[in-house]
Amino acid sequence: MKKEIDKEAILKIIQRQMIAFLILLIAVGGGFMYLSNQISELQQKVTTMNHELDYAKGRIVELEKNQ
Repeated sequence: MKKEIDKEAILKIIQRQMIAFLILLIAVGGGFMYLSNQISELQQKVTTMNHELDYAKGRIVELEKNQ
């Protein structure tokens, strides 16, 4: 009987460890997705700023030519 109880206890411990591992894996995956989204937003902002700077540079060149 003791061997069966020990096997059941071991199985419960392994099951708890698997659940903890899955929760940790989900948390890491969620963090990765969050950071990926933040990086994507920053890239979009940088691209927008570059376009605005290029437009402003072109306007300055036009104004200098007109003077």
